[in-house]
Amino acid sequence: MRRLLLHEMPCYCYLLQSVERPSSSATYVGFTVNPHRRIRQHNGAIKGGAYRTRRYRPWRMAVIVGGFADKKSALSFEWAWQHPHRSKTVRRVVGNGYAGKLKRMRGLKGRMQTLYFMLQCDAWAADALVLHFTEHSSLETWKALEDKLIPKNAELTTTATDVQRAQTVLVLDLKQLCSSLDE
Repeated sequence: MRRLLLHEMPCYCYLLQSVERPSSSATYVGFTVNPHRRIRQHNGAIKGGAYRTRRYRPWRMAVIVGGFADKKSALSFEWAWQHPHRSKTVRRVVGNGYAGKLKRMRGLKGRMQTLYFMLQCDAWAADALVLHFTEHSSLETWKALEDKLIPKNAELTTTATDVQRAQTVLVLDLKQLCSSLDE
């Protein structure tokens, strides 16, 4: 198998949730080219995890967003997901007032709600983004949130037909997602 060059590798943004404290707001948003390796780093199995995730281990990847056109697009998505209140792209969709509320929304549902609005942004419309869920519970949380927000989001856009449902995939094994990557 040919080894992929860095600029050829698929890029992902992901949302981690603490397994130790699933009901708390302990979440983390990041970027990677290899989700399987990255979760092992965050959980301390191999070197290289973020300092901020040393607490509340172990972690699980609740959502992995893939399909970015390039690394720049994925990194700008990651930054906007971490800072929705400062992102001009997100504020254009939800308005300045609601963007401030997104800043204060924590936990799995809060981060997923921010993700929902980000998927409505023109900046990533050209990318064929796919949401990969690693557990049924995360997928069900997403579907319930999406059903709840679609009618509310209709007033934010010009017509209700502008609102798009994201393509979702259940991935129970991260190695399956990274099958084209060398370990």
